[in-house]
Amino acid sequence: MKALLKEIIRLRIPLIVGFLLCSLLLCSAVIAATIIPVDYGMLFRDVGAHNDLPISQGFYSQLGLMIWGLAAGALLLSAIAAWSPTQSGDSGKTKWFFPYGFGLTLLLAFDDGFRIHETLFDELLGLHEMVAYGLYGIACLTCLLVFRRQVFFNSPYPILGVAFALPAASMTVDMIPALANYVGKQGIFLLEDGAKLSGIVFWLLYHLLAGRQALVADISRDMEADHKAKAAASPAPPVRRASVAGTPPYRRAPGQVAAFSQGQPR
Repeated sequence: MKALLKEIIRLRIPLIVGFLLCSLLLCSAVIAATIIPVDYGMLFRDVGAHNDLPISQGFYSQLGLMIWGLAAGALLLSAIAAWSPTQSGDSGKTKWFFPYGFGLTLLLAFDDGFRIHETLFDELLGLHEMVAYGLYGIACLTCLLVFRRQVFFNSPYPILGVAFALPAASMTVDMIPALANYVGKQGIFLLEDGAKLSGIVFWLLYHLLAGRQALVADISRDMEADHKAKAAASPAPPVRRASVAGTPPYRRAPGQVAAFSQGQPR
């Protein structure tokens, strides 16, 4: 019991933060149910369970949201490691690379899950969904320009290029309705949503490899610094005095020393 209490005291800050986040989520649900109004079942229950839909309904869409979550988790872990007090070798821009990617990933995940480009921009603001896509594109270009050194010299950027190209191909398919005449309506779904899902997979793969590469570089830099510090702190090895120039020293027996001092041969 004492060990449990000691561990709880040690983890008091993460526990407080966790309970605060949970309280904020629940309070937001109460506020939403009061203002909209809507029942809690619609807010909390899964869409398929609420509408009695088969498990195949939106299966790959839900899978894409899970992959977005994995990418966000990898970026959050890399950001925490980059901002660790022990990691002092990174520049300011490099430290902001992973937090920026984390925020951008959350934004894209929210848009994919809640259709922000339609619900917020089109229905509420009266703007075309291409405005939302344009803003997302500007955010991605900003990442490439501001963190170009990190992207093009310290990360597997060809994989990021594929992650950008596939969603662009998905939007291109969406903008060409006449393509359905050649591949059919089901083919359009496969090309458009399949390209988007593949882009999410490459987005996750890129940030996993980029985070791993940055972490390995930090560990190597720390090990090299520790090695130099130990080498500087360790005393120099003792120098052995030679009895004759170019020959190693040797020890004489007491009798040999006495005979040598009297001029007798050894």
